[in-house]
Amino acid sequence: MKTLENQPVSVEETVAFTSIGLLRLVLEHIRVMLALPLATVTAALLWWVFFPSYTSTSTFVPQLRTSAISSIAGLAAQFGVDIGGSTPTSTVDFYGDLIGSRELLSRVVLTTYHFTTDDDGKDTLSGTLIDIYAIEEDTPEATLLRTIEELEDHLRVSRDIKTSIITVYVSARWHKLAEQIDERILEELNTFNLQQRQSQASSERRFTEERAGAARKELELAEDSMKKFLVQNRRIQDSPQLLFEQARLQRQIDLRQQVYTTLAQALEQARIEEVRNTPVLTIIDHPKGSSKRTVPLVLLVSVVLAASLALAAIGLLAREYLSDQWQKHPDEVAKVTAMLTSARDRLGLRRRPAAH
Repeated sequence: MKTLENQPVSVEETVAFTSIGLLRLVLEHIRVMLALPLATVTAALLWWVFFPSYTSTSTFVPQLRTSAISSIAGLAAQFGVDIGGSTPTSTVDFYGDLIGSRELLSRVVLTTYHFTTDDDGKDTLSGTLIDIYAIEEDTPEATLLRTIEELEDHLRVSRDIKTSIITVYVSARWHKLAEQIDERILEELNTFNLQQRQSQASSERRFTEERAGAARKELELAEDSMKKFLVQNRRIQDSPQLLFEQARLQRQIDLRQQVYTTLAQALEQARIEEVRNTPVLTIIDHPKGSSKRTVPLVLLVSVVLAASLALAAIGLLAREYLSDQWQKHPDEVAKVTAMLTSARDRLGLRRRPAAH
């Protein structure tokens, strides 16, 4: 004869996980189901009011240009010079990673910001991000590094490879500060692009000047060879050999002329790029006036309310399940209680009797 203790107990026999059972639990513990969501929503509202966060958004398209030197890459290869046809600094991924570089962010951190902290414009703050974040380490270098890490936590960059659009998100406690940081990042990007483009154009100019001078001399030599041939051979129409030689010399002149013309055009383009100071970022959405609450109030309340209700329901079900198990397995409960008591005694956590 099987005893009750040896019979397996199914989940259905312990707790009725049905809509009626859940409704019964909710009605029995209605105070808990109302108190927990109310407390969490109140805490979330207080956090939203006293610890605000604003996010500024800006989008831009970098000028992914083809360098002037790429137009003569094939010609340079003919002379044994490998200059490449494209630059890795002209990709969307490069600009996305550049925004998060420490070199750029250090300049953003050390910039002095001046902004208002209220809508009336009466209260103002000014200082670097080190002052605003109130970060202080043992050394200036450690302080700067810690501030950069703090800024990285408030910075997010997304990139679209198909459209070459880069979006920058900057969050801060004050909406004016978020917008100013966003603007500063764009300024530093543009400054880097100008310097990088001018430096690259300067290298291209020096190379093309050297090659253009050599190509001009080679063209002059080819023309001198043709001139000497024509002077020595007044009548060439009746000689197939002389006609072939004239065609060969003419092909050399045409080739040298093409090389020299291409190099001369590239040289002029490099000279223009070397002194050009026009912006190389096309701003689609400017950060000014773009800041909004990082977490909207409606979304915050909805998420917190749903999460608190779910946690309350799970807690009630777990409590009901454990209570049911304790009633059906008193021996196991006694063993667990004894183990807990023994562990408390070994750790010296037994409550001392009150002194009279």
